Amino acid sequence: MARKPAFCLVALILAGSVCLAIGQDANPTGDGGAEQLFRKMEERLEKAKTLECTFQIKGDLQAPGDPRLDLRLDGSLFLAEGNRVREEIRESIDGHPLFRLLVSDGKRWWWHDKGSPPHLVEKKPADRLKSDFLTLLARPGLYLPTLPLPPVEVADIKERFPVSRFRVGPKEKVGGREVQLLEYQFEIKGQKGPAGEDWPFSVTVWLDPKTSLPIKRIVRQPQMAIAITETYGRLVLDGKLDARTFELPWETSETIRER
Repeated sequence: MARKPAFCLVALILAGSVCLAIGQDANPTGDGGAEQLFRKMEERLEKAKTLECTFQIKGDLQAPGDPRLDLRLDGSLFLAEGNRVREEIRESIDGHPLFRLLVSDGKRWWWHDKGSPPHLVEKKPADRLKSDFLTLLARPGLYLPTLPLPPVEVADIKERFPVSRFRVGPKEKVGGREVQLLEYQFEIKGQKGPAGEDWPFSVTVWLDPKTSLPIKRIVRQPQMAIAITETYGRLVLDGKLDARTFELPWETSETIRER
């Protein structure tokens, strides 16, 4: 998993190639109070006109035939109306080398992954780009969609990651703040085990009870040897953002133009 994936969900979203199909979100089951906590978090994010988020990612991953990867990343995400997006992720080592940079000004977009040259795409991103990122922040987190995922037809990003099996945990303290623990599961549509069985992901998320926003999330999938921890530092909704945040990087001799 240390190698650059051949494709990832975010690239499909930007290109507008997540095909439309008739379908609905999976019917969540479990404790009604737990589901209500989740829906409140998701709706709170969905209504945001702007978002500013800083985060850290720790991953324990092992692809078949590869050595175990001890992943350490830090990054930031900015979202604004008009499908303006800036997601920047860097490795948490000396020099902070680039892991991923994705910028959309609403008219064109730019992507640059580790191990690839930068790409300037001279067409509008998908109409749901901003809202899809908000759903990712609510459901699977920000790292998992950068991995190779099976291509499937979905109505929207929620159908791609259906959620279920909600459970309320105890109140705890994270960084001196009291938080509410919530557990749930999600599936990746099209992702099956070798015998065609479902391989759900188990999630533990710590919510700020005052804002309903996530503070920390752990995603686990034992059969795929995945354990990802995301910690969200600064998470601000509806704040004022500098328009220059969404300016596309300068082209260089290495930039590949896509039309």
